[in-house]
Amino acid sequence: MHMLGTPVAAALLVGGISAPVAAQQWTADDLYADRPFGNIEVGRAGSSQMDFQAFFDNLSHQQRAEIRSRCGVIRSDGRFAQWARDMCVKVEAAQISA
Repeated sequence: MHMLGTPVAAALLVGGISAPVAAQQWTADDLYADRPFGNIEVGRAGSSQMDFQAFFDNLSHQQRAEIRSRCGVIRSDGRFAQWARDMCVKVEAAQISA
């Protein structure tokens, strides 16, 4: 659906509502093993699922979508550290409980 340049897009922008941003489709070539979650600061995620849930709930919708998309690659690529794969398990659990 193409909205830019349409009256709907103009109305959204004038009204202060931005159009939804499509989530990037990540590939193994896009991710760095030393920073699998890019610029999203994951140090506050904690070790328990409850701590992680609080961290995850405080992310923006766009950040949550980015982490979920990155996890699709991280889970299936052995070059990522176990902590990153463990975090993706928590992401999946957070989605199920939401």
